[in-house]
Amino acid sequence: SKSTISKITDVVKEEIDAWQSRPLKEKYFAIYIDALFLNLRRNTVEKEALHIALGIDQEGKKEIPGFWINPTESSRSWELIINDLRERGVKEVLIFIADGLSGIQETIRKYYPRADFQSCIVHAERNLLSKVRAGDKDIIGREMKRIFDSSSEEEARRRFNEFKEEWNNKYPKAIYNMETRLDLLLTYYRYPEPVRKVIRSTNMIERLNKEIRRRIKIIDSLPGEESARKIIYLRIIEEN
Repeated sequence: SKSTISKITDVVKEEIDAWQSRPLKEKYFAIYIDALFLNLRRNTVEKEALHIALGIDQEGKKEIPGFWINPTESSRSWELIINDLRERGVKEVLIFIADGLSGIQETIRKYYPRADFQSCIVHAERNLLSKVRAGDKDIIGREMKRIFDSSSEEEARRRFNEFKEEWNNKYPKAIYNMETRLDLLLTYYRYPEPVRKVIRSTNMIERLNKEIRRRIKIIDSLPGEESARKIIYLRIIEEN
């Protein structure tokens, strides 16, 4: 009955509120942060940003510290989220991994000044390939893979300089944009070789995003924020 469903969902709401405000561990090896968009109704239907954080603790175990729904993805919304992690007890993070959202590393540095920041190499590759001609995509993709698969940071920088020399005349703006972020793209070389592939992209959290999209794609638009929170929460606690 409607009343029974209402009682059940009210219990879930209380559970979500408690889960979203629970104390977190003091230290994490890594925290991945990303956002995906969903259709949400607030009188009218519009796309809103679902922000998710995925942590790896000191024992190597995955945990979703939380998720947040905001009208847009912006450095301001991420600042509120990073601050929330801090207030719930996260004192130290060795490295944050995120895509190329402008200003996000400055926001992280404000709350975790000692943390490293890794800009996702997959997003960087896609961004550059979107700005080159179709006939050049395959060879440029292979050359970028050689850069990021280098055995050392020195080798990666040398290969990037060769890459720049070859393609800069044809795609100067695309190469320049990548060069300005090169330090953030090569952060993973500060860490031992066995973990580099895990921390150089947001692939780990992208897999979770894909599963959430699969859960909600059968719904044309979510009827409200609380409905969205219930569906997302019930999937995330499975992950945890």
